[in-house]
Amino acid sequence: MAEGLRGSQAGERTAESLLVSMLVPRLERLGIEVPGERFREPEHSLYRLLREPHGDDTAYSRYNALLGRLESFANALECEIL
Repeated sequence: MAEGLRGSQAGERTAESLLVSMLVPRLERLGIEVPGERFREPEHSLYRLLREPHGDDTAYSRYNALLGRLESFANALECEIL
């Protein structure tokens, strides 16, 4: 998360910053302000970013794994806040 926030603040389109962009609406509903760039269509951008060096098969697996980790993080955060 920290790496994604740094990348987002610097306007860098990295896997981590795109994951942060995907999480922003959920964080804002919890009252957490997220500074930095809000990337359009972060889901599609993340998949394309993963596909470039790895191809479709590996990109699909990595994408789903990252989304699972993001969901787990968000759920844990919600448990702490709510």
